Amino acid sequence: MAISLESREESLVKILSTMDKWHQEGNTDLESTCADDAISQYLQIALVKYENANDGITYLHQNRFREVFFRSLELRKAWRAKMGMDVGSSANVSDQVHFAWLIDEGNAANEIIEFLRSPGNIKANGKSAIAKFWNEYDASLEALAKNISFDPKFEKLTGIQKHWANYPKLISAITNRRDITKSLEEVHNFFKERQKDKRLYWSILDGNPSCPVNWDFREASIL
Repeated sequence: MAISLESREESLVKILSTMDKWHQEGNTDLESTCADDAISQYLQIALVKYENANDGITYLHQNRFREVFFRSLELRKAWRAKMGMDVGSSANVSDQVHFAWLIDEGNAANEIIEFLRSPGNIKANGKSAIAKFWNEYDASLEALAKNISFDPKFEKLTGIQKHWANYPKLISAITNRRDITKSLEEVHNFFKERQKDKRLYWSILDGNPSCPVNWDFREASIL
């Protein structure tokens, strides 16, 4: 059952209040959890409430999204330093690059990409098919950030990977100065398909049948 927009907005208010409480009390672990939840709620509202990317991004700029996003990055970085870790879940961290680009924070995106593309993080992700897929996805983000030519080298795509493989293809067209019309058409087609794909029940920001979204945050951040 889809969650109403009103419920999302009420939930966001409560999350922000709780986040501020944990910040005042110095509980960084719980503050970090709330910050991540708030980022997700902000984006869900932007994607569901507004019909297009421009209006959705304006909503993010007009609220506390940037503040919470940077606080989340700071807390994640501090936690990794405390735990002696220099790795993270690639798919989730990749999304943060898109979030940074949405609000025109290129320097933050570059820092996240540097972390994603570090040898330690790539090694820690392993050599599974899903790890190789996201490493290639991350390589495309790095290429776009550095404005260098990129051509994706995906192995055979399996399962739902097809929904995300078209973004590196779009980046390839951009970085190689090719016409992007066909690539954009693929992006748009898969965006529509995601809204109907029942396998993506967990995919809140990318859309699914129970929680369709109005615009594509990945495309908007890339363009």
